[in-house]
Amino acid sequence: MKLLQTLKLLSNKEYKAFESFLHIDIFNKRKDLISLFLYLQTPIKPPFDEQEAYRAVYGVAEIFDKKKWHLLCSRLLKVLEDYFAHRMLQSQAIDRKMYLSNFYRDVQKMDKFKKSMHEAAHILNKTNHRSENYWKLKHQMLETNYDYVESQNRTNMTNLQAVSDTLDNFFIISKLKLGCRKISRAIINAEEYDIAMLDLVLGEIDIRKNLLKVPAIAVYYFCYKAIAPNGSEKDFQALRQNINQYKDIFSPADLRDIYLIAINYCIRKINTGAKPYFNEAFELYRLSLEDGLLLEDGVFPESTYNNIVSLAIQANEFEWGKNFIDEYQWRLKQSLRTSVHAFCMGKILFAQTKFDESLSALSKISTNIPFIYLGARTIQLKIYYENKSWDALDSLIDSLRVYIQRHKDLGYRKANYQHLITFTRRLLQLGVLSKSDKEQLAADIKSAEVFMEKEWFLKKIGL
Repeated sequence: MKLLQTLKLLSNKEYKAFESFLHIDIFNKRKDLISLFLYLQTPIKPPFDEQEAYRAVYGVAEIFDKKKWHLLCSRLLKVLEDYFAHRMLQSQAIDRKMYLSNFYRDVQKMDKFKKSMHEAAHILNKTNHRSENYWKLKHQMLETNYDYVESQNRTNMTNLQAVSDTLDNFFIISKLKLGCRKISRAIINAEEYDIAMLDLVLGEIDIRKNLLKVPAIAVYYFCYKAIAPNGSEKDFQALRQNINQYKDIFSPADLRDIYLIAINYCIRKINTGAKPYFNEAFELYRLSLEDGLLLEDGVFPESTYNNIVSLAIQANEFEWGKNFIDEYQWRLKQSLRTSVHAFCMGKILFAQTKFDESLSALSKISTNIPFIYLGARTIQLKIYYENKSWDALDSLIDSLRVYIQRHKDLGYRKANYQHLITFTRRLLQLGVLSKSDKEQLAADIKSAEVFMEKEWFLKKIGL
């Protein structure tokens, strides 16, 4: 039932606030809605009984009318959604002042209009966040002021240039931000999007270098340049410098996205064998963790959780990694918590050469989502090889091959696991290979563009 699901979004404090909201005539004049809401606050044993709720509202004498019941629920849901909208509006002080300014302008109360505009500008100037939404609000305020000046005296000088410049800034930031998302989605899920005019925006920045004096433009510009297919180390270092300098101008949500984009750049470099990026990625994660940026709606993304553990292993911070796994497991999505915790613990135990304990941990995994399933199978593959469990290894290789064939959405990871299968089969022939064949195998592994397991395989070859 949609009404019950929506009511669950209210905290205990908000339940009381919504009850007060229902008693305000301008928002609700119907007593039956108040009665229904009060009934729904009482503990109700499942399954929910519509007829019992109906009688609680209208009395036991009235016969249940299904149409009337659904209309009652629909009306309460509408008032609840009005409450959510009202709550959001109350939290946006600038928007309230702008609405008020527009009202006073429309009724020709110009003194009050100017006062409201001045108050809105004061609130905006006090905010620390100077990214996309800042420039949007700044443009709206200047546009409103332009309309006022234009309507008062057409011969006066206007703020038209500032109106145009702020719109440019908002548009450019928005397009660069979408461009970064486009590349991220292409890397992670092989999704393709066409962001119109993005090339024009990039070209305009290359021509008008002064645009990079706007901090949010500079950050998103170098963010895009770094993660683009032809991105360079110079672009990445410019991004790092701009993040360090301007991170305070972004909202937590925007800053988290920027950090994750920079981290994903490091991960891609690591996947190509560029070891120095381990330290870069670990530092970016550490900063994000310290600033409380890695939670999304109170939940720790499982891929981020896994990446932090991988970097802890590379830094030989095994105890730190285990503490992290245990401390933050309760922030994982409940449906994946056991599997992600087991996978990450299995990974650390493998790195410590505790193979039996690692296999025991991995046996608790109960999901087939790609990064956990394939990551766990990679660890098992290595353990079977170390333990000379050849039959189990052959069976595992076959199941990996089938999984990869069936899943078309693996993105760049597909090439990694194809290499894993190919090189494992060749590694199994190691005992009969000549020295030149071993050298060729080592050369092929080194030259593989996307292969995360190079170090382990090269150790097994032993050259």
